[in-house]
Amino acid sequence: MRTAKVLPKKFLIFLGIAALGLVLAGAIITASGIQTGILSYENNGSNSASNSCVTESVFDTFSHDSSLGNEVKLKTSGEYVSKNGTIAYLYDDFSTYAKSQQVIDNFDDLGAWSSSSSSSSLSPTDSIGREAGGTNLGTFQLVDEYYSGPKALSYVVPTNIPRVILSRTWDTPKNLDRWSQSGYITMWVKIENPNIIDSVNVSFEDQLGNKRTYIPLQNTPHISTQRGNNNTIVNDPAIPDLIYPKGNPKTEMWTDFMLARGWNYLLWRADIFSEDTGKSTNMASISKVSLDFEFNKKTSSGRTTTIILDDLRIQDGLQKSSNPTGGIWYPPHGRPQYGVYDIDSEKDADGEHYQLSLLNVRNTQYPSNGDHAIMISSAAVPKDFVMRVKFTLTQLGQADQSISIPSLFPEWTPKEFKDVPLVKGMRNNTLFSVGYDFEPDWDPSHEWFGPYLSLEYNKFGILTVWPLERNVLQDQEPKAGETIATTEFTPHNGVQYEMQVLVKGQFVSSTIYEVRKDNGNNDGYVSGNNSNSHAITECLVRKATTSYTFEHPRHGDDKRYPLGIESTGNVRTLVHQVEMVSLEKPPVWELERLHSNT
Repeated sequence: MRTAKVLPKKFLIFLGIAALGLVLAGAIITASGIQTGILSYENNGSNSASNSCVTESVFDTFSHDSSLGNEVKLKTSGEYVSKNGTIAYLYDDFSTYAKSQQVIDNFDDLGAWSSSSSSSSLSPTDSIGREAGGTNLGTFQLVDEYYSGPKALSYVVPTNIPRVILSRTWDTPKNLDRWSQSGYITMWVKIENPNIIDSVNVSFEDQLGNKRTYIPLQNTPHISTQRGNNNTIVNDPAIPDLIYPKGNPKTEMWTDFMLARGWNYLLWRADIFSEDTGKSTNMASISKVSLDFEFNKKTSSGRTTTIILDDLRIQDGLQKSSNPTGGIWYPPHGRPQYGVYDIDSEKDADGEHYQLSLLNVRNTQYPSNGDHAIMISSAAVPKDFVMRVKFTLTQLGQADQSISIPSLFPEWTPKEFKDVPLVKGMRNNTLFSVGYDFEPDWDPSHEWFGPYLSLEYNKFGILTVWPLERNVLQDQEPKAGETIATTEFTPHNGVQYEMQVLVKGQFVSSTIYEVRKDNGNNDGYVSGNNSNSHAITECLVRKATTSYTFEHPRHGDDKRYPLGIESTGNVRTLVHQVEMVSLEKPPVWELERLHSNT
């Protein structure tokens, strides 16, 4: 597990040039090189050249070891905990949380929204946002640039108007009574120029015209300008903090809430409101929603600006125990700055399926989160287990493009001599990981073991990190630059994958499968000629495997930590299923089975 000593740079340059000459001359790879490649495949896996469905996956093989056979077969939703407090069995397809959230509007209907000014009365507008009298109040347009998806609505903010109200109505009223006294109303908004906005608010009206208005989100554009638009968290008394309803109000908060350039997460407490008409609003019969933007004098500069609206919804909460999963999963510190969970359903030929969108508040709006979105299990993981996570990566930006120069000594050749960059992509700091022994409170995301996908470098690897100085400095194994526990794998946008993980003490192995539909031909595809001859089922096509035995010790039995599934950067991760089976008292199985043809 140790790499060779680094040779002098001049000698490395000579070797690189010599290697390139051999390649160009058609040098023959020796038998020892082929043997090295075979050993590398057995130890670290490779991209699979086969498109055949596996007969039995790693999870299928090792879950037979568990005494929880019936639960595994039935796929019973829930988190089953053993006497020592660790997970005995976990299965979650997110279908049990259907009532904990409701989408108010996903902004996919151009004609549904209208805009009006805030003079003595609100004037009706047409679908492009002009007052009946002819005053231009901005224009709407459907756009493909979204945060939660699948569409979003852009609005061009008019100049010289201090306040604009965007509204939509429904002929069939919405029942929001579940959240009449608690919960959160949330929305994503992309802002081109945050300094023109003083506040944003939301209100509901029932069929009788009674109106409920929530506490506005205040922005501090003058302070932002003084800081040079450098949104840093300093707990400035001049900048408002958003206090969460659960826990200690002195600590449970969003510190220094400000709007930033780019995507912002807006969140209104549903338990604090005013009844504008003096009568109680019937939340079981809501027929109108309004978004109230107050602008400052910067809108009179003569330059128009654009905002993009996406995914307005209402939900049970955003903290550790009151979030849409009911606390089965929670973000670090129990705060949405470190993970937002949007749970939605979709229907296909197999029926209705649910998924959790793991969304990150951008570090432009909340700098200390590092662009992380994390879902942490409420119970700790056992010492030995097998698990699987089914997921899809969406909005996966363009990858870096480079030209590679071959070398006979790749481990000794500097990267700048092997890969010459051509195009800079949009996957910087873009990562997906499944971490166990995930420390959730003191320094989250900086202490865990497990597999990861580096979407920036197309690497599938295994890693552990631990803090040397809280929030500042970490160490890791394998060390940075070592390739002993990594293999190449290039995930694709919109393709469903399944990451399976086997952990036995210090040993861990992980396999990536592509999830496909199959009609019994065992080829991973549905044939148009005979698709009716067999039932269409899911099948797994193995793509890559990597394994490693850690030297850095895990925590003892007296200190068990949970599971942490993490997504960072520009990617949006859809999590479809999570399943874990404890193997703490299994029969003896050979770990070599992981590297069989399946």
